[in-house]
Amino acid sequence: MLVNLGKGISPIAPLKPQLFSPISVNGLAAWYDAADSSTLSVSAGNISQWEDKSGHLRHVSQSTGSRQPAHDTQNNLVAFNADQYLFSAQLNINLQNLTFFTVGKVRGISAWGNYVFTQGPDGTFWGLRWNGDAANLKPGFKILGNNNAFSQAVMLDTDYLIAGRFDNSADTTEGYVNGVRYLNNISAAGNPGSNNQFFIGQNNQGLDVHEILIFDRALSDQEINKIGLYLADKWGVSWANI
Repeated sequence: MLVNLGKGISPIAPLKPQLFSPISVNGLAAWYDAADSSTLSVSAGNISQWEDKSGHLRHVSQSTGSRQPAHDTQNNLVAFNADQYLFSAQLNINLQNLTFFTVGKVRGISAWGNYVFTQGPDGTFWGLRWNGDAANLKPGFKILGNNNAFSQAVMLDTDYLIAGRFDNSADTTEGYVNGVRYLNNISAAGNPGSNNQFFIGQNNQGLDVHEILIFDRALSDQEINKIGLYLADKWGVSWANI
């Protein structure tokens, strides 16, 4: 496209059209998007609230200044360090069947925790965390206090697209790194169900989050691929169709 600015003709690249939105997939329960600055309440570079884009108003917030994560506008991410986290006591997502996606990276390893997000009280919660140390770092699910690590090790300071699917009717749990399955057939029985408490970025020594999507049902392979390809294109990571 050419635009006349009064000093000759200058080329301007057209904006990339949005051909797909996660909101079009049934069951979207929560959506946190660091690329959408309108959803972030920021003061002096720190985030006091991250709004949910799903339409369910499942916003997460932090009123204590020292525990507020930072907003990196250049890289469109929310950066968590040490005891920084965002929290909601009103999430109410049914966890008997669900699918989630997250894009981001871990920059440092805590002695315990390293959670991207969790829901539920201590001892009976579910969540996505980073297991191990810098030499053997793996994503994994935490279900009812039990760790289920993926078989694939990943690297610090590298963005990954992590996806998971809980299918309570089939009693299975699957985990994917950039579309490749590295965790399968972990029992989903005993999933803690819905619980109000929800955290993003708890117990970390360095976590960057670009986007989180949570659906309150087990998506089909086709639907997972749609979301995976959307996120891969948006954030410059890879996705191999499952």
